[in-house]
Amino acid sequence: MTFVNINPTSDHFFSGSGGYNISPHIAALGEYKFDPLATPLGNAFTWHSQLIGGAARYNFTPSRKIVPYAIVGIGFYWLTASMPGTVENAGGYYVNFGGGISYYLGNHWGIRPEFRYERQHARYKGEEFLTSNVVDLSGSIFFQFGRSGNKKVARAHK
Repeated sequence: MTFVNINPTSDHFFSGSGGYNISPHIAALGEYKFDPLATPLGNAFTWHSQLIGGAARYNFTPSRKIVPYAIVGIGFYWLTASMPGTVENAGGYYVNFGGGISYYLGNHWGIRPEFRYERQHARYKGEEFLTSNVVDLSGSIFFQFGRSGNKKVARAHK
């Protein structure tokens, strides 16, 4: 089997991240994303991508209940295609940027809607195979140990 350039699509993905607040304004993150992809070739031929990388998030107003932020990330991109008896992989990289808000519902947790634009590049057997432009809209529930910002705002959440 060889990869066929069929432009797989996606309408959902699963991801997780963990990070460390370097300062009240800057957080460093490690991220993982699994994206099951749909193709026009039917259920016997399946695709999925995995992205593993890091990101930096800049918090514009870290001591508020609503914290707008900008984010930029980079990492490894792995694309897998399979059909009965055969699995093929293509590897490469991705870069992304975007933004969102962290809305604190308590001292340590809240919700985080986010938008990202992502550019993905994959190579297969040494040749450029797939270059994709991806727009991700996501929402998450977050928890963090400790809270950056001032104590006056932290008390307001109790």
